Amino acid sequence: MNRAFYLILSLLIVVCCYSGEKIDDSPLSIGGSREKLATEFPLLFDLKFTPYFGASAVESGYSLFTTIWPSAGISSFYIRDPYSPVRILERAGHAAVDFFVISELLTIINHEALGHGFRLREAEVGKAKISLFSAVPKDPTRLTYLKNKLSAAEFTQKEISVHIGGIETSDILAKTRTLNFLRRNRISPNDAFLFIKSMFDGIKYIQGASDSGRTLQNVIQLATVAQNSTNNPSTMQLLKIQMLNYDDSQFIRRDSNSFPTNVYTMWLDDYLDDIQNYVFKINELYGGKKALSVNKLQNLNFLNHFDPFIYYSGYYLAVEYIIKGNLQWKYPMIPLGKNIGYLPGFKLILTPYGPEKQFINYIRYYNNSYRFYFIYGKTLTKKSYGLGCDVNPIGINYHFAIGGKIYLWKQPELFTQKPINATEKFGVLLQVNTEYKIHKKISTLVNLGYKTKGFIQGAVLENSIIAELGLRLSI
Repeated sequence: MNRAFYLILSLLIVVCCYSGEKIDDSPLSIGGSREKLATEFPLLFDLKFTPYFGASAVESGYSLFTTIWPSAGISSFYIRDPYSPVRILERAGHAAVDFFVISELLTIINHEALGHGFRLREAEVGKAKISLFSAVPKDPTRLTYLKNKLSAAEFTQKEISVHIGGIETSDILAKTRTLNFLRRNRISPNDAFLFIKSMFDGIKYIQGASDSGRTLQNVIQLATVAQNSTNNPSTMQLLKIQMLNYDDSQFIRRDSNSFPTNVYTMWLDDYLDDIQNYVFKINELYGGKKALSVNKLQNLNFLNHFDPFIYYSGYYLAVEYIIKGNLQWKYPMIPLGKNIGYLPGFKLILTPYGPEKQFINYIRYYNNSYRFYFIYGKTLTKKSYGLGCDVNPIGINYHFAIGGKIYLWKQPELFTQKPINATEKFGVLLQVNTEYKIHKKISTLVNLGYKTKGFIQGAVLENSIIAELGLRLSI
């Protein structure tokens, strides 16, 4: 294992130092074009069906839709008269369908099936029952089995990972869009729609949560009474009515016969949303102390608004695409030299031990692009630190390109008996990504790596070998 570690590290150092093929595509130039970028279908598979698999499936699904029902901008009428009010309205109509229907549907499926569903499968609850609104275990008895098998703290941290799984996979979808922006040095409609939707998934969830006592205390009281009243039908009926009055938007989605008789063996509390559950479980993890509140999380949520690609994507769709009819747009970057462009960004990350703040650095040098980040978090006395780099594949020659990622962290150890006393452990993720062009429109993708125990978005929590295989089609 040590030899494999040093081999991967050596390859990543070579990749980061190699300058790649120089092309006349300065990261500092800007402007729109009516030439359509190639539509990409990245089909990346891994046996664990991680959020990275989900991101490639969502992108391919969206590309398939836009291929079957092409954008308004591709018609010959559009090319001849792009500023016509009719063409502008046509593009606006297509954009509305893309944004409010197609990208919304795909991000919801990604959130539930490949976010919550991924963490449920990882937690050994068996198959997950997926709908557009929820992901729950198919066999509830598995939850009782796991609760008896695991320590209380381990069970709670696995619960937390499930609750944040939906936002986690949306963050990965947004991250892969930014890597696309950097790799192609342009913003296209498909990437812009999916990026905005995935970024605002987490923002919306956090900002929409309630911190009122009615939300976090009354529901727990009702559930506790329900736990002790399973043999009293009249009490149960009264509780159903109380719960319906409490939050009909949550209750109306469920069959009236599925009212939880014991929320503590149901894994997910059906009557608190993901963020409320996250806050409640983090406080439970640290011995009931007031380690976190919804209000504090909402104050940190402002960091999610400081990603430049949110505003670039919004501007591109509203002005360059709908008004001007440009099918791609080269966005501006801060010059750090003749051919070096830079953009800063920030992100809030939810983890099984508390929230973290991420400072992101987007860098493009000629046709090479990198995403560096630094992480810091503190919940009560527990601190976490980290840094990492994603390297988009760099062309060695016409056929072969190599990239990868390296993440280093020091964070509270997972699954200890008393998380409040957990020591901080070092961890690492190393991965090499290769791309081989077998045809001008077809490339094979092979990604191999290794990760130690710890939390990193999009990866399993335990030690694991990373193996991803796939194809990228461009049409």
